[in-house]
Amino acid sequence: MLLRILQIHVHFSSSSPSDLFCPQTKVFCVPLECLPCSQMEYGSVPCFLVDACMNLLDHVDTEGLFRISGSLARLKTLQKKLEYGEECLSACRPCDLASPVKKFFKELPEPVLSTKMQEAFLKVQHLPTKEDRTCATMLLSCVLPDANQSVMRHFAVFLLKVSKRSAKNKMDGTNLSLVLAPTLLQSRGVTKMDCNAEKHLQLEMDVLLCFIENAHHIGNNAHNSTDSLHSLSLVEI
Repeated sequence: MLLRILQIHVHFSSSSPSDLFCPQTKVFCVPLECLPCSQMEYGSVPCFLVDACMNLLDHVDTEGLFRISGSLARLKTLQKKLEYGEECLSACRPCDLASPVKKFFKELPEPVLSTKMQEAFLKVQHLPTKEDRTCATMLLSCVLPDANQSVMRHFAVFLLKVSKRSAKNKMDGTNLSLVLAPTLLQSRGVTKMDCNAEKHLQLEMDVLLCFIENAHHIGNNAHNSTDSLHSLSLVEI
């Protein structure tokens, strides 16, 4: 009995106060459907992403948002605070806050644009007109799982707002797509810029740019459904 008491004493003595009273809340490397969410008009969106986007909009004129990386040391500190449930986002520097958002998407167990659908999203970018590409991409967005649809719509609407301030932040839709497409698709990015790698990156950018420019139509199968079906029939998925 005395030995058991001593073991308990050692356990509590070696624990910090935050370990005792603040159980960890995972934010990164967790499936979308397992994260605590806020209910939006178009579905459930992880609370972290909602809060991060809201706080980033307070700094939407920051030049190089998402392009300029924050401090790695501050990112590690911020990640630890987030996973202990601390309210810390509003005090972050804009580029420090953008970094965990990219980390969030990069470390999802399954990309928000799901792996099994990525080839289809890339293929429809070869359609002959922008209208065809847009219609087909938006139709494919309706096939994404509900959680992925909601997250993509929320994030794309946010990126649309960022792009509309490009005169100040220098991050229009094309620049945002260049920085974020490999992250959202969890591709390896470009390590050697040969012709094939450049073409693949461009297709990824085209997918994300289409999502940004048509953010409010993501997951809306009533939008141009006839045209979308016609566009999709033009390419072999």
